[in-house]
Amino acid sequence: MYIDLPFASEGTIDVKFEGRRMNVYAKLKSAIKLGEWSDRYRGIEVKEYRAAIDLPFEPKPDRTRVRVRKGVAEIVIYK
Repeated sequence: MYIDLPFASEGTIDVKFEGRRMNVYAKLKSAIKLGEWSDRYRGIEVKEYRAAIDLPFEPKPDRTRVRVRKGVAEIVIYK
């Protein structure tokens, strides 16, 4: 599985499992002001990335490997 994390600090990426759900967390190198992209999100800053992904199988967290290259996280999950 690949996850694009273009503004994340590579050392802060964390992957945790809760049953069949994989949670990915990462702090950003600097806060992103969404108001610069759209007036709708004026005043909103994002400082971290979070994602919850439901998996079709029960993973083995102790065998999971995470590798980050050029802002893309490669996560290898074994069942």
